[in-house]
Amino acid sequence: STHTMHRDVYQKDAKSGFTFSAPYLYDGLVFGGITEYVKCADKLDTYFGKCAGVRICVSEGSTAHDLLIDYVADINIRAVAYGDLYKAFLENVCNVLIETMPFVSESRLRKEGYNGTNYSTGKTVLKNEPLCMVTREDDPEWSNFVTWVVRALFAAEEQNITSTTASTFTTTTVFGDQYKNMFVNAIKAVGNYGDLYQRHVESLVPRKNMNLNLPNNGSTGLHYAFLIGKPSEGPDPVEDSTIHSITKKRGELRCGIFEHAGFGVGVVDNSTKVKSWQGMDADYCYALSASLFQGNASKVSFVHLQSTEESFQALNSGKVDVVAGGKITLASNVKEASTGKGYTFSIPYYFGVDNNMMSQDNLHSTTPEGAIALVTRED
Repeated sequence: STHTMHRDVYQKDAKSGFTFSAPYLYDGLVFGGITEYVKCADKLDTYFGKCAGVRICVSEGSTAHDLLIDYVADINIRAVAYGDLYKAFLENVCNVLIETMPFVSESRLRKEGYNGTNYSTGKTVLKNEPLCMVTREDDPEWSNFVTWVVRALFAAEEQNITSTTASTFTTTTVFGDQYKNMFVNAIKAVGNYGDLYQRHVESLVPRKNMNLNLPNNGSTGLHYAFLIGKPSEGPDPVEDSTIHSITKKRGELRCGIFEHAGFGVGVVDNSTKVKSWQGMDADYCYALSASLFQGNASKVSFVHLQSTEESFQALNSGKVDVVAGGKITLASNVKEASTGKGYTFSIPYYFGVDNNMMSQDNLHSTTPEGAIALVTRED
């Protein structure tokens, strides 16, 4: 399923949000169908001449549907039940489809029964979609288990470990001794991420044309803007939630920060002797404050952290609401040693040296190491 903000935070029909794994495929929304009408759709022209006859089938309620209604008149859209997309096209309900490339490729349509000679896919990519595994948000242990299996398949490809050499991959006991070989077993069963891609997707969407689906070797784009999704109403923060405590009770955000050049730099005003903070990590704290307090970025109280262990203890005790500059690791996500609890990490906003998320924490360096994110309590 595509990761969007509204699905993550609050999906109205489910009356809850969901937890998404690390994305395992980035693929673009494209048009496919009868060539002359696909050319019109590619230009978002559904008004003039023959283009007025464009009829686009889309799965109702999908992110493609949400996006399409912003660009195309309702009269040209045919919203169909999920799973009926190909049936609608084959029955001439529409002459154009919109979905990600694997689903609108000509080879896929042939498998679904199309035998015409005038089919093509468009060249315009409307939006790259991050596809993930989705779990309920009330079971963080299971959600963590799922996302780290996904990440392990990425790491296996980066380390050139395949199903035949799976036994050389790292083991872990963070989920208990019985799952010590969880990563080894997963890789042994299906291979690494590249193996999966080659087996199932390469013929439809060649990786060389989709740099987002390649392992990072220093040239891959890592920071991807996730979809917001369709606007939807959600409930106000519940009483005694962290947001409620920050905004209604305390009136300030407490942000833990490490001292790193360019990321967390404490500056003391000689006249007032008050210490303020600058840097990338500090700016994320200011951004959170502005989001919480109607644009006021100054309602932040910084807590200077001396060690990774101290950061998790501060989160666990409630001394801080968030830590800026935390390194994502398996152990810290699932069961951090000093507190015995797992913690939630935002999407990484910086990648330093040593991007191995399976490794131990080590933030005692001139600049941050690894995949750096904001960290909060899991509860």
